[in-house]
Amino acid sequence: MWKNIFLIIIRTLRRNMAYSILNFFGLSTAFASVILISSLWLKDEFTFNQYHEKLDKIQRVIAHHSYSDGISTSPAAPGTLADFLRNNNPEFNAARVNPTESLKYE
Repeated sequence: MWKNIFLIIIRTLRRNMAYSILNFFGLSTAFASVILISSLWLKDEFTFNQYHEKLDKIQRVIAHHSYSDGISTSPAAPGTLADFLRNNNPEFNAARVNPTESLKYE
């Protein structure tokens, strides 16, 4: 069975050589693009906030919002959450709600 399948593939490749080469280069370009984009995205995700001195103490709060068509996740949180976290958790030294705001210390 496999022998017949490979014979059909070889015959088709020989019969339509230009079309086969074009498809092969298109497929290899697509794979290379996917690998490049995914490796750049993974590098960005794994090196996020790596420049901080106290990297092991950084926590990120994300919010899940339920809608009728699904769930949306965003890094935004209510403004009062920073005060709540600082007042109720002694291990918090600073909290920042918005990237445009400065750090709020106790």
